[in-house]
Amino acid sequence: MTGIKAQVHPPPDSTLFHEEEKKKVGGNLPQKVINQQERGSDHAPSGHHQYHQLINHDANDTKTSNSVSDVSKGQKTADSNPEGKKQSSKDIFVASSAQKTNQLPGPNPQGSIGAVPLEDLRPKEFRSAPSRKPNKFDTSITKPGVLDDLGKLDEKDIKEKFHPDSDDKLFPWQNVGEFHASGKGSPNTKMSRVIKAYILENFYNDWYCNIATVLGTCFFSWLFAYIGFSWWSMIFIFLGTATVYNAEYTRFNRNIRDDLKRVTVEETLSDRVESTTWLNSFLSKFWVIYMPVLSQQVKDNVNPQLAGVAPGYGIDALAIDEFTLGSKAPTIKGIKSYTRTGKNTVEMDWSFAFTPSDVSDMTATEAREKINPKISLGVTLGKSFVSKTMPILVEDINVAGKMRIKVEFGKAFPNIKIVSLQLLEPPLIDFALKPIGGDTLGLDVMSFLPGLKSFVKNIINSNIGPMLFPPNHLDINVEDIMAAQSKEAIGVLAVTIASADSLKGSDFITNTVDPYIVMTTEDAVPGTDEEVRTSIKSNVKNPRWNETKYLLLNTLEQKLNLKCFDFNDVRKDTVIGDLQLDLADLLQNPVLENQTAELRSGTKSKGILHYSLHWFPVKEDKSEEKAVERAEAKAKGKKEDENEDTAEKEEDENEESSQTDVGIAKITLQKVKYLDTTSSMTGSLSPCAELFIDGQKVKSYRTLRRINEPSWNETIEVLVPSKSNSKFVLKIFDDRMNGKALICEYSSSLDDIMTTLDAAQEFVKGSPQGDIYLDVSWKSIEMTGAFAAANSVSEPIGCIKLDVKDAIIKGDLSGVGDVDPYYTVSLNRRVLYKSIYHSDTDHPIFDNSTYVPIFSPNQILTLEFHDYQKIGKDRFIGSVQIPTSNVFKKDPKSGKYVGNNDKEEISKLKLKDHKHKVTESIVNVSTTFIPINLVYSPEELVNVEKLEKELKEKKKKFEATQEENEQEMEKNPKEWEVAEIEDPFDSDEKKINRKAKLSLNELIKQKSGILSMQILEGTLSPSSAYLEILADDISYPVFICMKPSQGKLNSEMANIFIRDLNYSKLHFRVSKKHIAKDSDDVISETSYSTLKLLKQAYEEPMWLNFNGSKMKVRFLYTPTSVKLPSSESVEDTGYLNIKLISGHGLKSADRNGYSDPFVHIYVNGKKVFKSNIKKKTLDPVWNEDAKIPILSRSKNQVIFNVLDWDRAGDNDDLGQASLDVSSLEVGKTYHWNLNLNTQGSIRLQGSFNPEYIKPSFDIVKGG
Repeated sequence: MTGIKAQVHPPPDSTLFHEEEKKKVGGNLPQKVINQQERGSDHAPSGHHQYHQLINHDANDTKTSNSVSDVSKGQKTADSNPEGKKQSSKDIFVASSAQKTNQLPGPNPQGSIGAVPLEDLRPKEFRSAPSRKPNKFDTSITKPGVLDDLGKLDEKDIKEKFHPDSDDKLFPWQNVGEFHASGKGSPNTKMSRVIKAYILENFYNDWYCNIATVLGTCFFSWLFAYIGFSWWSMIFIFLGTATVYNAEYTRFNRNIRDDLKRVTVEETLSDRVESTTWLNSFLSKFWVIYMPVLSQQVKDNVNPQLAGVAPGYGIDALAIDEFTLGSKAPTIKGIKSYTRTGKNTVEMDWSFAFTPSDVSDMTATEAREKINPKISLGVTLGKSFVSKTMPILVEDINVAGKMRIKVEFGKAFPNIKIVSLQLLEPPLIDFALKPIGGDTLGLDVMSFLPGLKSFVKNIINSNIGPMLFPPNHLDINVEDIMAAQSKEAIGVLAVTIASADSLKGSDFITNTVDPYIVMTTEDAVPGTDEEVRTSIKSNVKNPRWNETKYLLLNTLEQKLNLKCFDFNDVRKDTVIGDLQLDLADLLQNPVLENQTAELRSGTKSKGILHYSLHWFPVKEDKSEEKAVERAEAKAKGKKEDENEDTAEKEEDENEESSQTDVGIAKITLQKVKYLDTTSSMTGSLSPCAELFIDGQKVKSYRTLRRINEPSWNETIEVLVPSKSNSKFVLKIFDDRMNGKALICEYSSSLDDIMTTLDAAQEFVKGSPQGDIYLDVSWKSIEMTGAFAAANSVSEPIGCIKLDVKDAIIKGDLSGVGDVDPYYTVSLNRRVLYKSIYHSDTDHPIFDNSTYVPIFSPNQILTLEFHDYQKIGKDRFIGSVQIPTSNVFKKDPKSGKYVGNNDKEEISKLKLKDHKHKVTESIVNVSTTFIPINLVYSPEELVNVEKLEKELKEKKKKFEATQEENEQEMEKNPKEWEVAEIEDPFDSDEKKINRKAKLSLNELIKQKSGILSMQILEGTLSPSSAYLEILADDISYPVFICMKPSQGKLNSEMANIFIRDLNYSKLHFRVSKKHIAKDSDDVISETSYSTLKLLKQAYEEPMWLNFNGSKMKVRFLYTPTSVKLPSSESVEDTGYLNIKLISGHGLKSADRNGYSDPFVHIYVNGKKVFKSNIKKKTLDPVWNEDAKIPILSRSKNQVIFNVLDWDRAGDNDDLGQASLDVSSLEVGKTYHWNLNLNTQGSIRLQGSFNPEYIKPSFDIVKGG
């Protein structure tokens, strides 16, 4: 039942109630219970029982009544605190509407008001105000149509979204009814900030600041007059007024001047060159101090390297005898900044100079005492005592130039992602070289030999030009450098502790050996546990663990310590023995199985340990290396042919197949904004956080005191068994004196999070409120054998039918040639479908449907359009993302997911380019949600039967207790009273009825549903092959295996939507390539009936053997809760068996008065059949049979075109006739006499047989 009329008082020995319910009654009271079911009660809804409890009145009546009253008070308090009003979505202020209103726009979340043109605020004062120039970087609202030229589609969208008479827009039911989707209260903090900003802007700025001085003057004038002062007292009042006004006026002018100066500097900064006198002054002082240190460091680091690189030929040794860059510091002549370079980017031009020879900017004393740069390389000639060191001098070094520095900021510390360097012009380089003679007799060969200086400069410029001269630039990836220096994990070490023998404990009399193993490494990965322990085995000297622990390692150049401890209850645990293993051995042999080693304590043997080691390194990402190689090949002018382009495409596909579902996730929690502060009495939070993966806590973040927007910036690396199925949960608490209170929670899979962050979104939304900024990077690991994570079956929540009608391609693509568009459908960056391409058109009509099983409301559907290229890589046209949460919602009553729209509506979506900018290209799509009925699997049914049995015993015991209490009540009615309670078995019944209990025979009666296939293990023949699975008539594989290791299949999961189970077929294809493009790529192929596979592998796994390959599979089936229309079933596709009988009264096309007729049959404009030619007749008889494939009866059109054959020239058209196949009954034979559109008719006989047409090999062309 839904409400409680009286407090529940369960008996003290009852196990039917939770502990929380026991606490409500205020202790264990001697009570007796009786159950009465009132069928006529108005308070109990249908389908629910209403329970009452009889309370025995004894000495504890006072306590009982007190407890009941206390709880009643608590209930009243809860009832008096209704759920707050849910915050409405952010208002949209339209520029066109701003011209006819004097209201200010709503404050932004920071509490400030955006700028509004004065002609809108004061229209009377600006009757002839000039039009404002469009400025996309300003927040001002311009005239309608000035900022953006709205197209017809945009105008239609605006009209659809803003209906002045729409009740849904004026009075949204969520706000009126105080509905909160999260169910955890209303997030009021943002609304309170808006209200505060409005009050400050209107009441303080507009009212108080304007009239406070006037009111103050009037009030004090009245006060002085009331007291009895004369008119002379007004001098003091006006003096005070003038003082206050002067202070306010001075402050106002100062602030306005500061704002104008700041805006002026920002707008004109790119036109001026800033001087850096302060920086040059600092460098001149610092250079004198640091130069001697730098000189010594150079000699200390370089001389040991030169000692072993003497070239020979009489040169015995090389060494730097002297190194100094002089006493004059380098200077920055000026900096020119560019302020409009985009988000997260800073670009500057630096003019630098290192010219020690220039003394124009030095005093006479500095010029006299300055030290010139000098580098002396000592070259020792000869051997032993017959040797001589000759100095080679480089002096008078001068360097100057202009460099462009571009800094791109990132999210991770130090918040600089890439630093790009570019020389805007060839730098000035000058120096003096004295190879012989030293300081006394040395001759500067750079000046003595003509042309040598220019030759050296040209060599320098030719080497640095391809790297630094425009348009080239040198990119320094700071994030990669910092990541390389950090101790990131490079792999996973699986340590299997099998057993130990003959362990020797201490000599204590009462001591028993309770051993456990502790594993530690010398250099642990930051954020991971320093110690990993096995379980404790009690009182055994020959323990058997058989436990596998996983350790993240950042290097194999370290040792693994295995220590065996003896657990003690009171005393400190004692070490039995230890063992050190050198992990460097795993570089040569990554698998060390069934190893045996002695546990030692000093020199004594304490037992024998049996263990195994398996090393699984991180899979290297070679995409960047290949991109660099391709760029270098193109830069060198290497000619690419068609084979190389095809190989490039195959490499990209193979990289996708090599991505595993098991790996190491690097998670960085940066900060959290806009937390709900309504639960705090002071409005200040002390947040802390906990991170869970698959229910296990892997990280606890420290508590930050008195801060509402916490920033942790802490990183953790953790082994994730499944990127798509593992559950990621982040909980944020408010650490208070009375404990922790949950204020924000986010739950999703890592795959969903990475997809969201890749979609140009910096944060994810927590519940009920909070923006969580985090970074997630993934490193794949290929774990095989028993260590491979078992692919758990994820429960689907439904299926989305995505209908792509057509697209309009606009804009110029990079490259030349016609546009041959096609599209792909991806779910969380995983390609599920690829359409055929349409040749040479910018308005392709696809009219295709794709069924996508959905497992989380956080998943994102992506439509990507490409231009097919036969040679080279396909060109990217644009993409659009469709969050699955926009298609369906969760019904709060039933807890099931339902569609947002009952009707199928076509949406016009604009495509976005690589930079996520909206383009002019559009696509017409519609989305439909297909709900499902969750069904218990055979394993779950066993547990459900146990729960039902336990629930039945609970009910039986409860009824027996009620009968006893009823008898006691009849004897002593004054000592008992009836208390109405909730159904004590409601939670158990909900748990049992969460899914449907269907047998296999009942399940297969459902035609449509989601088929879940588990590949447990298997091998492919040959070992280098790939496995593809195709369903029904879909040309793109519904499943493509990851790249097998030595022919062994990884444990994987495939989810397939089945439209008609009775006719469905699965095609298992073993191919040479990741995706077979033609018949030559196919090694073997076998087709199975989906229904037969489901029957054989539903309760127990089965082995499939075909053409030397075998695999162990298991199938589950989740039916849909709605019946699909006939157009979506197998009845819509199949073969049209036509018998072309004859023609009558055809048109004459030849001179002899006859024709040579034959017939072409077209399906959707594509020729599928040609009949024989009948010579010289107007009444031909063909009697030919044709089997015409019909992909969709509801969409395909069949045309019969009769032609006249000509030996020379084109064939003449004799007429056409169409056949409507949508109304044909399955299996029925029809006779048609079709009239041609010119003259005559043709006689046909045929029938339609439904059948899924086997897909072709060519994925892109689609056959």
